[in-house]
Amino acid sequence: MNHDEDGDDILENIGSSNEHEWKWWIIRRNNALPTFWNVLTNFLTIYALFMTPFLVVFEEYSKDF
Repeated sequence: MNHDEDGDDILENIGSSNEHEWKWWIIRRNNALPTFWNVLTNFLTIYALFMTPFLVVFEEYSKDF
């Protein structure tokens, strides 16, 4: 059995169990915050991938940034 599947089972059991409550530091996949964070980091990474070479090659444009 895969370790990722074991972790999912544990989290599902904690979520359905009455003796355990979700702690504030557990990040749930269905929450909007992790989705937003993934989109934001992907956008910034793609931006850096295109802008860094452009600013290095064309130094006259890098003074504006």
